[in-house]
Amino acid sequence: MIPAEHIELMRKANAGDYPEKDYFYRFKDRILRRHGRPDGWDRQIITKLCYRCGGKGYWTQCSICAYNGPCDLCWHTAPREKRTCDRCDDGIYSRHIYYLERFILGDTVFHILARIPENDPPVPLFVSTIEGRIAHAHVDEHEARMAAFRLFKIYDQEILRQMEEKEKVFVCGV
Repeated sequence: MIPAEHIELMRKANAGDYPEKDYFYRFKDRILRRHGRPDGWDRQIITKLCYRCGGKGYWTQCSICAYNGPCDLCWHTAPREKRTCDRCDDGIYSRHIYYLERFILGDTVFHILARIPENDPPVPLFVSTIEGRIAHAHVDEHEARMAAFRLFKIYDQEILRQMEEKEKVFVCGV
């Protein structure tokens, strides 16, 4: 059983952005599989809109000067020709689907990337579909980093040794 204050450290380390986060993800995977309660699957869809056309799938071009930008930047009043975007065709630059395993630790839901091939989706039903990135409450980089380091010191000091050797990160006073 993991104490509530350690679960809060997990939440902070999970929410923040810091350079050593890959180490935390490996740690989180092991902790959740060992101590978390499986709670189904979620599907996450990350869609990136095309920057060239602004997600419309087309752009307009001035019929006089061939300016390819917004109408207000071209001084001509000539009709604008609609052109299919040469990068995307439909306004979407890329779309990726990820399958996430849900775990409950204490009263907090955590996700880890499922270990399945993309063309072979899992059989279980999805709890939900997440459009875009998972939104976490903001946690300062330093606070998130220190939370991760404290968890490593409590549960897996080998990670700290690896970080000191590979990343040349000196962890002191955690």
